[in-house]
Formats: sequence, C-alpha cells, structure tokens
Amino acid sequence: MRKLPTFLRIGLVTIILALSSGCAVPQDVLQKNNTMLPVAVQQIEDAVHQYYKEKAILPIVTKDRDTPIFEKYEIELAKLYPHYLTHIPEPAYEEGGIYRFVILDPEGEQAVRAMDLHLIQQVNDLQRWLIEYVKKQGQYPTLEEVEPGYYTLNEDKLGRQKAWIKSPFSDRQLPLLLHRSGRLIVDFRPEIQTMLVEGEEQDRDLRWLIVENTPFVPNCGAPIYWEEGKLKLDPNQPY
Repeated sequence: MRKLPTFLRIGLVTIILALSSGCAVPQDVLQKNNTMLPVAVQQIEDAVHQYYKEKAILPIVTKDRDTPIFEKYEIELAKLYPHYLTHIPEPAYEEGGIYRFVILDPEGEQAVRAMDLHLIQQVNDLQRWLIEYVKKQGQYPTLEEVEPGYYTLNEDKLGRQKAWIKSPFSDRQLPLLLHRSGRLIVDFRPEIQTMLVEGEEQDRDLRWLIVENTPFVPNCGAPIYWEEGKLKLDPNQPY
C-alpha cells in the first residue's frame, strides 16, 4: 500500500493528545443517559441563567484560548449545586453518566448542550491505537484520500477497531477519517445532510445544525461547509 505524504507521517510526532483511558459503557447505561438528556440539558441551562443573573459571571472551567468552540465553555456543575440545581442530573459525568455540558454562546443566549464522552473516548482509543500502529508499521492503515486532507481507514488492517462510530443521536454509522495532521475526526456529514433545508442560507459552518436540532455538540468533527452543491470538510482545520 502506498505511503501517506510526509506531512501526514510527521503528524504523528507533532500531534499532542490528552487521551484518557476508559472502559466500555454498557448499552443500558447509554440508553438511560440518552433518554434523560433533554431534561438534564434544560435543567442545567436554567441553572446557568439564574447563576449568571445573580453573579454576572458564568460557571465554567477555565480553558486555553485555542480550545475548540464546542468544548471551550465547559460548565462546572459544582458551582451550580445545590443553590441553582437541586441535584446533579444522572446523565452528568459527575453522577456516573457519559456527558459533560458546555455553553455555546456565552455573550448571547447561553444555550447549553452536551458533550458525549463515550464518543470522545472511542475516538481517543482509536487514535491511540493508530499511533501504536504507525510506530510498528511506519505508516497509517489508510485506503484513499476522499476529501482534500482526509483519508479513509482500511478496516482490513484495523483488527478489532472500526472505521466508523455510532452517532450519538441516531442509528447512523458515522465514518472516522484521518486528517493529514494525524488527527482522527468523526465525519458528521451524513447527519447534517438530513438537517439541511432547501433554500436555507448555508454560508456558515454547518456543524451548528447539530447544535440547533439536537441536545449535543459535534465533538471530534471537522468544520463542514456547503460548496459546489456538496457538503465539504474544511481541509485546514481538523477540529
């Protein structure tokens, strides 16, 4: 199999990951978390609004300036409980759930959405596996470049790993693609395709359609734009 361009192989050296190990989440826990999530999001959003009204600051964790927008304003639930939340919702990571919560527009409506830690863990697990694979084989197990800067994975070489991930908000299988930087991304285009409205203004990052139509943020996904009648991944920005 042909090797990837040098810049992609070098990406293994330069990529900096904060990968945390974790265990597989039982299906019954996933289903329960998903069922309870919309109520949890609304409870936390109401609490955030009340907190901000009284203190004029947001109950968020301090993060680096270059943190991806869908992770940047993570809510610190300990600041809301017990004065603004009577209890921490079960889907929250702090209660053994699989979600952390973020504020999307801190200077606007301060809408709250959920980060799916199960999805992030699966992506991180495969990213870690790919790093080990390259150390042994000297190249990534890719098939072809399907978008400028993005490569599909060769499932025949992945062993028990999968080249897709189950969508957190439907039954769709979303492709996992490798960016030329060495960063693994979730391709959310199959979901976004179902949310597009004909004639609607599309001159923006269409990942926001997921935010507008679900309780989730599209973690680990590249910016997506409508160009030449197709959904395109931003070749220069993997997250």
